[in-house]
Amino acid sequence: MPPLLRSKKFCSFIEGSLVKNYTQRPPTDQLLKHPFIRDQPNERQVRIQLKDHIDRTKKKRGEKDETEYEYSGSEEEEEEAQEQEGEPSSIVNQPGESTLRRDFIRLQQENKERSEALRRQQLLQEQQLREQEEYKRQLLAERQKRIEQQKEQRRRLEEQQRREREMRRQQEREQRRREQDDKRRMEEVERRRKEEEERRRAEEEKRRADREQVGELSINNSFFHDTCSLPLTLAVCVV
Repeated sequence: MPPLLRSKKFCSFIEGSLVKNYTQRPPTDQLLKHPFIRDQPNERQVRIQLKDHIDRTKKKRGEKDETEYEYSGSEEEEEEAQEQEGEPSSIVNQPGESTLRRDFIRLQQENKERSEALRRQQLLQEQQLREQEEYKRQLLAERQKRIEQQKEQRRRLEEQQRREREMRRQQEREQRRREQDDKRRMEEVERRRKEEEERRRAEEEKRRADREQVGELSINNSFFHDTCSLPLTLAVCVV
């Protein structure tokens, strides 16, 4: 009888075999010990079931074989059947194994190879993704570094311009201070010159006034002397 495709054991076996993530997928040994696999008949039982089915079909059609025989299998199969009695079904790649087992092992090997290829592909994709992320990180780091360098250059330029402006303002203040000092010195010199001129003018006026006064005194003294000598002369003349 074929396996029930909708039985719980079959669904459980299929779900365990089709897990996409290989890290969560059950290993092959565990899958081979699944109740669905243990319940499967061996090759000898399958051959017997097939022969019985063929015989029943022939009887239904009215056909009868001239030779009746019972499939007994080879000696190796009998030994395998004796070893398998009372033990769960297991698949081991040994000489003399049945065709079904070889096919099942081949399918398992192909599945394993596909899983390994898929795992390698996933690892390669993860590595490529990590490389892309690292490349993006390096680009962002370089971009951030350029931005910081530009900020530093702009800060230095602004600092230099600020120092130059401060220096110009300092020079302008010094220039204005020197101009004011020069102006004050010139004003002081002009004031002293005017004071000296006023002093000289005053002294000149004083000397001129003194000379005029001395001249007037001389004239007065001369007139007084003349006046005093006149009566004496008249007296002499009279005598």
